[in-house]
Amino acid sequence: MAKKKKSGSASSRPPTGPNALRARAEAQLLAASAALAGRSISELKPLLHELQVHQVELEMQNEELRRTQVELAHARDEFADLYDYAPVGYLSLSPKGVIHQANRTAARLFGVERERLIGTPIFRYAARSSQDALFLHSRALTNAESTRSIEIVLRPGPAGKGGTVELQSCLRPAASAGKHVWRAVLVDATARRKAEDGWRQLNLELESRVIERTAALDRSVESARESEARLAEILDTAMDAIVSVDERQRIVLVNPAAERMFGHPAGSLIGRPLDVLIPAGQRRAHRAHVRRFEGGTTAHRTVDPVRPVTGLRADGTEFPIEASIARSNVRGRVVFTAILRDVSLRRLAEATLLQNEKTLTDFFVEAPIGLLWVDPDGRIERINRAQLVMMDRVNEEIVGRPIAEFHAHPEVIAHLLERVRRHETVSNVRIQIERRDRTLCHALVDANGVWDDDRLIRSRWFVRDITERMGLEREILAIAEGERERIGHELHDGLCQELLGIEFKCESLARDLESVSPAAAGQAREVAAGVRNTMEQGRELARGLALPSVVAGQGLVESLAALAERTHRVFHRECAFQTETTRPILDPAVGTHLYRIAQEAVGNAIRHGRATRIEIHLTARDEDLVLGVEDDGHGIPDPLPKGRGLGLRIMQYRAGTINGSVVVQRRATGGTAVVCTVKHAFVEPSSPR
Repeated sequence: MAKKKKSGSASSRPPTGPNALRARAEAQLLAASAALAGRSISELKPLLHELQVHQVELEMQNEELRRTQVELAHARDEFADLYDYAPVGYLSLSPKGVIHQANRTAARLFGVERERLIGTPIFRYAARSSQDALFLHSRALTNAESTRSIEIVLRPGPAGKGGTVELQSCLRPAASAGKHVWRAVLVDATARRKAEDGWRQLNLELESRVIERTAALDRSVESARESEARLAEILDTAMDAIVSVDERQRIVLVNPAAERMFGHPAGSLIGRPLDVLIPAGQRRAHRAHVRRFEGGTTAHRTVDPVRPVTGLRADGTEFPIEASIARSNVRGRVVFTAILRDVSLRRLAEATLLQNEKTLTDFFVEAPIGLLWVDPDGRIERINRAQLVMMDRVNEEIVGRPIAEFHAHPEVIAHLLERVRRHETVSNVRIQIERRDRTLCHALVDANGVWDDDRLIRSRWFVRDITERMGLEREILAIAEGERERIGHELHDGLCQELLGIEFKCESLARDLESVSPAAAGQAREVAAGVRNTMEQGRELARGLALPSVVAGQGLVESLAALAERTHRVFHRECAFQTETTRPILDPAVGTHLYRIAQEAVGNAIRHGRATRIEIHLTARDEDLVLGVEDDGHGIPDPLPKGRGLGLRIMQYRAGTINGSVVVQRRATGGTAVVCTVKHAFVEPSSPR
């Protein structure tokens, strides 16, 4: 019944709106006109005046209403802007947690767009750990209208990083009767939580420091006494002079080292002006320095070591010193303290070192052999005059550039640098320096490293010019080659012919003894067979000593193939020869020396390496020719025993005479590899190399 009555009263309420109000006004005007009919003009004048006044009041009220409407619209816009861009998030939710309204800050905290946020439950954006607490928080709002707060952890959204927020909620009646709306404010508590954690940590640290400070204060008196005692001991035992002066530049403290340095009796300097320790010519400059130091912001400084500072002894002698000055405040008074050091002996030592450096530099520059300093990367740091003459260059062309750049065989220089990096000492290695005019200077190199623990600082190279000696070596090699030929021919034509005659006589003796003594005939045949074997070995030796008749053109390939075949037949070793070049060698000397180098390498592999397999390679690289001999033997000893290495030196000599280089190294799989590279091996003999 109450509901019906309320409904009926609502239905009988007069309508509102512009048209309804006008209709009501016209009805009332008609009723008033009927009531006024028959009245006189005098009676109507007061009423007319009253109506006019009322009309003016209505117009004024109407104007006021329009102004109020504009202000309300402006306030509404400001409120909307404040709502959207507030630093906290605002939410309007149903009692069950469905979001009806949200400002931009709330959408940013949730990490989703505001349009997608509307109509979704707030529980979707809470982390799993905060779901239960948020649910209990919402349930508590259904039973009370008081404001409640809770901290929840947000789940990271597509555009958000999650974090902790403080949710402040209250339940308010809605415009609809009997309904409520859940109003919520979101405050980003991530920074506050971090700050609180930081405050807790700071409080813990502060408490710890207070405890430590309290303990320190308890020990302060004893520590002060100990500090004073230690300070007095330091002042008494310090090697450097310590002098303190007040603002008037009078000495207030001086230690025994200062009294000894300046030659004054103990205790005689206290209260005297500092000028007694400074030569007369420097006192004015010293006062100016003190005034600048006193007015500056620096509490300590070191006197410029470039500018000479001099002290004055009691006997009037002056001596160089180094000084470090500090300014401090003691009981409201400015005190300057200087630590002084007598550098007379050091200056003398520096002068001696400079003289020694000059002497050593002169020795380095004027040495009769080439001297170089090379950095760990192989770049030249320093070079002397003799080396510049060898290279036919000036200092500016050399320093800072790779040393391998000025040599005919960069791979040899790279090998030497690698040996130095392995802490090896290089001795008597033959190199070929390329001069400015492209001619070659033959030299011997010794090199070693300068180390700081295991770090290579630089390598030192000692270079000797052996260009003239190369001529003598060529003659010696020619003589040796001729002697080998002569011995080979004598073996073949002399000894082998004599053995052939002995074999023939033994065979004849065997035939004669056949009918008389078969046993003696058999022994004679055995002697003949032994002579025959000896003769065959002699012939093989003769072939090895005598150079093949043709080693230029394609003869080197045939000679190396024959060397491999003879090694297999005589020494019963597996020996193979491979070549990838068919270009002819125009200089017979190149073929001769390459054949002898291969012969020496094969002999070393058999005699010293005990190799079972040997491979000989001959390869062309542009205008260069590369000979390689590899074996599977024991490998070259490192370092070589005394008395060994003559064959290696001969190979290097031979390679040097034909513009080549030899590198001998251990193979990673075992054995030894000998590589000889000859530059411009396919040019005419008369062409420059």
